[in-house]
Amino acid sequence: MVLGTDLTGKMAVVTGAGGILSGMFARTLARAGAAVALLDINLEAAEETARDIREAGVRQLPTEWMS
Repeated sequence: MVLGTDLTGKMAVVTGAGGILSGMFARTLARAGAAVALLDINLEAAEETARDIREAGVRQLPTEWMS
């Protein structure tokens, strides 16, 4: 198991999810079973991360951060 922890039933919020490092964290959390909310000022980048996660069969929600 990823991280050695089962995150099934947990929710993770990842900011900057379209970036390289945050996107990696989002994918890792999703593989560990967490539902992941993806936040980024660049919605297209967050959607790319969301596609990767969706293809792995995990729930996620790409969200554009508005100030």
